[in-house]
Amino acid sequence: MERLREFASRLPDHQIAELLNAEEVRTPTGKPWTAGRVASLRKQHAIASACPVEPGAVAVRGDGLISTAEAARRLQISSSRVHVWVGHGVLTGDQRGAGSDLWVRLSEQDLVRLSGQMPCADFPSIRDLMRLHQCSAKEVWQYVRRGDYLPYRRRAGHRWEWRFCHQDCPREKP
Repeated sequence: MERLREFASRLPDHQIAELLNAEEVRTPTGKPWTAGRVASLRKQHAIASACPVEPGAVAVRGDGLISTAEAARRLQISSSRVHVWVGHGVLTGDQRGAGSDLWVRLSEQDLVRLSGQMPCADFPSIRDLMRLHQCSAKEVWQYVRRGDYLPYRRRAGHRWEWRFCHQDCPREKP
C-alpha cells in the first residue's frame, strides 16, 4: 500500500498499472494490473490520485502535466492545435487511451520557445530540413519526435513558421 500511495502522488493509474506489470507484480488475486484495478484498490484504501485522468479536479497534476484546455489558454492557441503539436512532438503529453483526455507538459521554456519570443531566425526552416534530409515534412516531424530537432515558433509577417534547432545546436536551448 505504501508503494501505491507513493505512485499515486506522481503517476496516473494507467502508468502505475504499466509499472507494476513491468515489475511482474500481480494484484492480491493474482491478476495483471489495469488502470481500473489500480483505481479500485486506491478507492478501497482511500488513496487519492494526484494525477486524475479527467481535467477539472486539479489545475496541475502531481506529475506536472496540465489539461489541454489550460495548455491552449497559456499558448493562446486552440485545443485541437495542442493535440497536433503533441502528435508532432512539439510538446509532450500523456493520454490514457484513444479518446481519453490528453494532459500536456508545458514548461516556462516551452512557452518562450513557442511564443515567438526566442530568436531563432538563423535556425533552418522545415523546407531547409526537407532539402537537407531529402525528405517530406512528415519525416521532419519524425525527427522532432525522435528528439533530433527542437522546434521553435517564429512570427514571419502575418503568419507563423517553424524553425528547428538540432540537438547539437551550439545555441543555448531553453
